[in-house]
Formats: sequence, structure tokens, C-alpha cells
Amino acid sequence: MIDPVLEAAYRATDYCVDVPGEGRVVLRIGVPSAPFDSALKAAGWQSWAILAAVNPWSQPCTEAENAARHQALLAAVAISGWSTWPGVNLAADGNWPPEPALCLLDIPLSEALRLAEGFQQNAFVAPDGHGLPSLVWVGRA
Repeated sequence: MIDPVLEAAYRATDYCVDVPGEGRVVLRIGVPSAPFDSALKAAGWQSWAILAAVNPWSQPCTEAENAARHQALLAAVAISGWSTWPGVNLAADGNWPPEPALCLLDIPLSEALRLAEGFQQNAFVAPDGHGLPSLVWVGRA
């Protein structure tokens, strides 16, 4: 069972993506974003996932540890060849430090799940059946 406090925190987060030609687009769970959808369509991307590698299992790490974890995510993505847009996850209440993230483009959900598990994340954001941002929980959560 997912911890309701943890789920509430994830739902109260702004998932910000720096979209070329659009600037910073803020995604919220369950809320449509016309600028984000238009940018995806214009670029020809069919799928996406927003993933961070920092603060494993939602346990705070030092700035240096988180920087190393983000660099490891960048390296893993570069090896795999996925295109990305940079991003940052921001807690709406400001009680959690900003988390660098990536919006991975045209990544299969199974690969996003594998990466999230590998980087010890509780969840990541991907489109639901209607294309709306949704939380995808990783097994341990």
C-alpha cells in the first residue's frame, strides 16, 4: 500500500520541464497542459516520462550525492540514446529541495520503470491513458 503522506507529497509537486520554444512548462498530476502536448506533437514524440535520480526512496541526500546521482542518470540516458528535455521537480509547499529531473522522450514505460527502480525512486510521471500526467509507482512504494 502506498503511504498516503508520500502520495500527497508527489501529487503536490510541480513537475517542470524546459521545453524548447516554450520555456518552462509546469505539469501537475491529472491536469492537461496544452503547451506541453503541442510541443510533444510538434516534435513527433509519442511517449514520455519525467524521472529524477536524487533522494533515493525519498530519503534526503547531500547536494554532492544528489549531483552525482543526477550525473549517473544523464550518463545512463546518453548511453541509451533517448532524447530529453531538462526539468526540475518542485514541492508546492517548499518543504523539499528542488530535484533535477529529465523528461525522457519516446521512452517505453517499461524502460522508464527500469530506470526508476535502478535509481531507487518511489514513482515517476508518465501519461495515463488519456495523455494526462500521472504517477507511476515503483514496486517498493
